[in-house]
Amino acid sequence: MLHKASIGPVLFFALYGCTHTKADDNQAVPPVAELGIVDPDPSRDKGPEFCNPSGRLGDDLKRCHQQNESLYKEFAEEAKRREPWFNFAGDGWLQSQELDGKFVVPVVSESLAIAKLEKAQIIELNDKEAEAFTGKTAQIAGRKPYLIRALMYYKENGHFAVFEKGQEIFVRHDSTGAATQHEQRTALVVYLTFKPTNVFIDCQIVEGI
Repeated sequence: MLHKASIGPVLFFALYGCTHTKADDNQAVPPVAELGIVDPDPSRDKGPEFCNPSGRLGDDLKRCHQQNESLYKEFAEEAKRREPWFNFAGDGWLQSQELDGKFVVPVVSESLAIAKLEKAQIIELNDKEAEAFTGKTAQIAGRKPYLIRALMYYKENGHFAVFEKGQEIFVRHDSTGAATQHEQRTALVVYLTFKPTNVFIDCQIVEGI
């Protein structure tokens, strides 16, 4: 999902923006009051705002982080209600190891893969099954193929990255394009040395300028 790009507690959340175009200098812009625009939920703007932790210390810094975490949680819960495949990773993944791209293969039988993953994040495959899902023959010594859930926004303008930490993995897709809330389900075949106990899943957009 779209998330705030910052260095600090990396808790991924849905933050949707908009693109503003410059108005013609000669074009008169009527006052907002004359447009008849009414905020459908004015209370939305009365909650706590993002707290900048820069320069804060001690209890003041702790309260600042707590305030931000409550905001992140609200965004994350909304995103998960919309798309249950989201499973957001915490800030500990900043120190994780990215898997070599040769071990990460997108599926070609997408609808079949999505249906197979309806009730499970990850499914162990044999080499023949992996070939059926990817259209590629691969036998990698010391590694087994796993069919794994993934989410994305723009397939043609993005790429996948898979990270390892302990017995868990984090699957992320980054793409460029217009802001949208329409995530697309897909899947990857990932060759691993272990069967993950948990899979974190996220997708992100960077809007073009």
